[in-house]
Amino acid sequence: MKKTILIAAGIFIAGFLSAQTVTPELVSSAGEYFENSSYRLDWSIGEPAIETYTNTSYTLTQGFHQNTYTVTEIKSLKFSKIDITAYPNPASDFITIETFDDMLQNTIIELTDMQGRIFLEENYTERKKTINLLNFSEGIYFINVKSNGRIIKSFKIIKN
Repeated sequence: MKKTILIAAGIFIAGFLSAQTVTPELVSSAGEYFENSSYRLDWSIGEPAIETYTNTSYTLTQGFHQNTYTVTEIKSLKFSKIDITAYPNPASDFITIETFDDMLQNTIIELTDMQGRIFLEENYTERKKTINLLNFSEGIYFINVKSNGRIIKSFKIIKN
């Protein structure tokens, strides 16, 4: 009888104890977040666990042991009716931006790095434009084509 009461009391007390918190917490050696009006990106370094979630449109990979992805184009936004290409990609000296549409009024080309620093901002008024990459270090850059302050097309460019 003593054992039964002792076991029941132990189970009752264990019901009030918790070894984990319900709120998501992370212990890592470093991290940061970036945020704009549309998106928020949080990242950390040194996570002991990894996980990948996918659906038909997106892939989210967490943790320190990532696969290598090479994305050469980011899909244009749904409101964009402008057909623009950027080539070659990867590039070492020059990148060419070319359009087959005449809707270029108030259009700007912006070259940024992964941190969002703007290196180049020019009006885009011709069907074909060449950007000199010789003075840029190797890495990943983004070319944003903007019209009336909104990004209508974005390219991820790899500079060799």
